[in-house]
This record gives sequence, C-alpha cells and structure tokens, in this order.
Amino acid sequence: MFVKDRGSLSKIVHQEKIYDDFKRENLLPNKLSQLGSGVSWGDIDGDGDDDIFVGGSKGFPSTLYINKGNQKFENKFQPVFINDSKYEDMGSVFFDPDRDGDLDLFVVSGGVECDPGDPILQDRLYINDGNGNFGRAADGLIPKLYESGSVVSVADINQDGRDDLFIGGRTVPGNYPSSPNSFILINSGARFINETQKVAPSLANAGMVTSAIFSDVNNDDWPDLLVTYEWGPVRFYLNNKGRLYDKTSMVGLDSKIGWFSSISPGDIDNDGDIDFIVGNTGYNTKYKASYLNPEILYYGDFEGNGKKNIVEAKFEDNVCFPRRGLGCSSDAMPIIKERFPTYHQFAISSVDQIYSQELLDKAQKFEVNELASAIIENRTTKEGKIQFSFQPLPRIVQSSPIFGTALCDVNGDGNLDLYVVQNFSGPQRETGYMRGGVSHLLLGDGAGNFRAISPNESGLVVSADAKSLTMNDVDQDGKVDFLVGVNNGKFLSFINDIDFNGSAIRLSDLPKGKHFIGAKIWLHFNNGNIQMHQLSGSSGYLSQSGPVVYIGNKSDIKKMIIKWPNGSKDEINFSNSSLRLLLIDNSKSLSIFVVIGTILIVIKSLPFFLVKVLTRFNPKSSSNCLIILSKSN
Repeated sequence: MFVKDRGSLSKIVHQEKIYDDFKRENLLPNKLSQLGSGVSWGDIDGDGDDDIFVGGSKGFPSTLYINKGNQKFENKFQPVFINDSKYEDMGSVFFDPDRDGDLDLFVVSGGVECDPGDPILQDRLYINDGNGNFGRAADGLIPKLYESGSVVSVADINQDGRDDLFIGGRTVPGNYPSSPNSFILINSGARFINETQKVAPSLANAGMVTSAIFSDVNNDDWPDLLVTYEWGPVRFYLNNKGRLYDKTSMVGLDSKIGWFSSISPGDIDNDGDIDFIVGNTGYNTKYKASYLNPEILYYGDFEGNGKKNIVEAKFEDNVCFPRRGLGCSSDAMPIIKERFPTYHQFAISSVDQIYSQELLDKAQKFEVNELASAIIENRTTKEGKIQFSFQPLPRIVQSSPIFGTALCDVNGDGNLDLYVVQNFSGPQRETGYMRGGVSHLLLGDGAGNFRAISPNESGLVVSADAKSLTMNDVDQDGKVDFLVGVNNGKFLSFINDIDFNGSAIRLSDLPKGKHFIGAKIWLHFNNGNIQMHQLSGSSGYLSQSGPVVYIGNKSDIKKMIIKWPNGSKDEINFSNSSLRLLLIDNSKSLSIFVVIGTILIVIKSLPFFLVKVLTRFNPKSSSNCLIILSKSN
C-alpha cells in the first residue's frame, strides 16, 4: 500500500544532546528533554509547492528544506537558525500574521535544560522576506513569555480578519508536575498582545499542555479550542464571540483523565462535522489506570525541609502503595531509609504509612483513570447542543504511546482512514522503554469504525521514537503521503502506492487560499454522505501538514463547498461527467485557469507553457468546469 521513500526526505535527521533529567529530579516518571521534533509544511517562496521546516533540539539548528519538485528537497541555509541553535524547538506553524501574502514562521521554545524563567524559553517569530529567507521579528512584535512550551495553534479567535495564537505551556523546568502558563496572543495588526486573562483566563494555568487544535465544533463560525494535557482531560473551550470558556464538563469530557499527547481532526462518520483522535499512553506498560483504581501522583514536601518531591502511587486490593522502590525513593528523600530500613518493610507499607496522611493531604494530587488512545466523536445536535463520546481505538494500537496521528482517505473509498505513529524511550529506568509499536494504519468504514491493517500489508513500519506525523502529496499524484519525524533519529517518508485515481485540492492555490487556516470544506457524495474537512494551523503532535484536501475518487463526489475564514463561500460542482480534475500543478512557471460555472478564475499566469483545453467552456452551462494547463516540453 505504501513504499518507503529513499529520496531526500529519508535523509533528514533529528539529533539530541543527551541530558539526564533524572539527575535533576530523582523521581521524575519520564524525561522531558526529548519530546521533539516538530515539523511544518508551507510554501515559503511562493512557487506553488510546500517546503518543510524541521525544528532542532538544543545545540542543533532548525532546518528548512526547499521543495525542488520530483520528490527532491534541498537544505536552504538560514543564518538566523544557526544563531538560534541554543533554543529547544517544539511546535511550529507557518502562517501570515502581517497579511503581506507570504508565510512567516512561529516556533515554540521548550525543554528543561534551563531554569524556570530563563530567556532561552522565549518563543520566536521569524519574518519571511517573500523569497523564503527568514529573520527574527523586531522586538515587541511578540511579548516576552519565558515558559517551556509545547504547541502553537492558529485561528482568528475574535473574527477581526487576523490570525491569533494559542501557545501551550508544557512544563516548569525542574518542577514537574507544576502547571506552566499557557497563553492567548491576539494579533492587533501591529503586534501580538497577551490577552489571556481577558480572552481565556481559565486556560492560563490549567495544566501541562501536550497538544491543541482550533475547530469550529458547533459550526457557528467561531473557532473553539480543544487542548490535551498530561495528568488531565481533553479540555474543550467554547468560543463565545471571541471569548473562550471551559465547557469540558458540559460536553462530557471531564471524566476521562489521561496522559494525552496529541489530537487530530476529521469527519470519521461522514455526518458533516469534525470528530477527533487523541493519542494516549496505551495499555502495554506497567501502568493500569481505571476509574476505580487510578494511577496517582503526589507532589509535596514530605521531609519538612521545603523541598518538594514526587510520589507515584497505585492501588492493589483497594490499598494505595508507592510505585517506586525503596532505593530511588530514599535517594530523593533520605528520611525514608531511616523509617523503613529494609526493602520488605517498605514494600508492605501503604503510601499513607510511609508519608503520613497529613503530608499527603497537603501535597498536590494528580490522578489518571484512562490510558486508551481514542476517538472523540462529535455528537453535536442540529440545535447546537455540543456533546462528545469517548471511544477507545482498537486494542492493537494500544501497544505503545501514540504521538503523531493523521486522518485522511488513503485508498480513495470516500472514508477517512487513520495512521498513528508510536513509541517513547524516555521513561525512568524502573518503567523501561515504551516501544511496543511499529505504527498502525487503520481503514475507516465511514461510520466511525476502524479496521487495523498489518504492517506487512500497509508497508508502514516505524519502530523508532516517532513524534511528528505530517501529510502531503510528495509525488504529486493526488494521493496522500506521510512524513514521520523521529526523535534523535532519521525521518521516514512513505509514498502512497495504492492503485486508485486520486485527486487532491491544494487550497493555497485557489484565489482566496492565501489565508487558508480555518477554512472548512464539505464534500457532498453521490450517495448522500457529507464529509467535512478543516484546514488547521497545526494538529496531531507538533505537526502542520500541507494545505491539501484529499478527495479520493472525484467521480463519487457531487459537489464541494469551501467556506473561507472571512465567511465567503465557493461551490464547485463535480456532477458533470466531463469534469475531469481541478488541477493542482506546482510548477513555478505554470498558468492555471479554472472555469467554474460562468466565472473564469486565473490562479497563476506565467509564460512559456501551452494550454490544453480538456473541456470546452460553454457559458450557457453551469456545470462545465475546466481548463487544465500542461507544461510543454
């Protein structure tokens, strides 16, 4: 189904300078210094095809790869990235905040190899000169926010025609699991302003953010926000005329508390609204959380010396015992060894016997009761009442923590399929590696159900520490391809080799497509199904895919409706049998004309190419659509 790409994309490498997180925090459950890398696709030089940004870890510069066509990508030297190699890159996004027609770049700074409040945690905005050369934005264009972050998401929150930002705080260096600050930055037109307390005060200090996505859940044209947390639920923030309100409990998501890592959108049941996939730790670890027997973490001063420590706990026969052994616990808190001199005494003692109920009550308490990666089905009613349903994915994909996720139609049957990438080598030594996964492709049936395909059949095998997962049509055949970002390893690229007549609509090539983030697309199928797509600034885990909608076999589609962020609509009629294709050709010197109904739209116009008219335009016909251009040799 997919073949491994041996070209230039497979030569991308992410590198880490190994840092011992556990030396700083003895009882830390997992490393926080190896959570990258993030990847973003965007046409930075205006040549009609998407280029790639790959974030670097501390000590290694970010990299920009220019798309030269024919599956060839070249490293484009950026001096500013060399200068900024001291930062730990996390999430990134290409967008156009200054509305000058080219894509600028925002990069979140994260990591724990510093103290809280260190200026090295400052996020960065890079301004594009229009030719794909980037420089740091002038001081004052973004506020100084020294937080260790994770993700950046883009949307026009207040409907003023300008892109705003949500920046998720990931951790407080050296103080896990304290909640970092998250931010809403409003684009004033002149600069970004921290308006968190005005727009969304409830999300400012809500927990350790791992991923987020803006999505208009109730189709009222105001982008809502969904955020995943470690030691928290998937929170839902309803947008009410430019203000975001925490309605997690109201929509039925508050009861599922997990170590969620990612979230991706897609209409998995063809009902015309957006559902979501969330990544989680899965079932194949020592942790066995449930509603009645949750995993617990206490964070407090258990020695009376003012220093806070972590205590992990579990339930056995309704008794709460420590998860960590006497050796590591007493290394962090020597007083324990004095009270419990033998391993046997420690092993048979409950948490309250070891630490005292009084000190446990004073400590911060965190719980997790759900470890499944899952579907969050959107069950919003026609009247606009929002409700979600949490449904675990098939058990086979619970074999390892899921990070990158992607919903798309891989085989052209009109239903969204799911690809997930997995594994994590960062747990503390007693836990061991969580590397039981090789990634999984699941085919959707259009009713919200998925069937797992074996890696031997799919050709998709990723056994390394996969993090980001992005989609693009790398070989320009109208079918979705995948790029998998690996922490401290070589990237993997997979080309779709399934035999079907694929079609893809690249929104940024359309007349209104320069500002595609937030666009909504409805595909109306001949069988009556309606499938919704949305173009997000980022999704999954630290991932921004290309602005492409994969529509499968176009002969199955009656029409497509695009609603742009400014509220305007375009409708493309596919019902006429003479409509062959809405061509997306990414050559630098190609004229593209599309005739929709009686309107002639010039998308690009440059010389030296012949125009092949595949369908003669008849101004009296509302169903004729198209003039396609092909290069002359």
